[in-house]
Amino acid sequence: KGYASVAELFVTDLCDEDGAEQQCEAALKSALQCSEMSAEAQYGAANLRFIQGKREDAGFHLKKCIQILQTVLSGSSENVDDY
Repeated sequence: KGYASVAELFVTDLCDEDGAEQQCEAALKSALQCSEMSAEAQYGAANLRFIQGKREDAGFHLKKCIQILQTVLSGSSENVDDY
């Protein structure tokens, strides 16, 4: 969760800082390496890709996020990160 939170900071409050996009990329890479089943990490990746204009990549990560959340809501979340 920590990496996804750091990434969120770099696309919001710290977006005007030097190297913000690279820092965000690095944080999201770490978040996804820790767990591809993190809805927060997938949403963060979708958000960054959308901002970058990479709509296809954004859609991929957003679909993954939605799948993870649907799994949580259905009650079969044994392979999904805790919130």
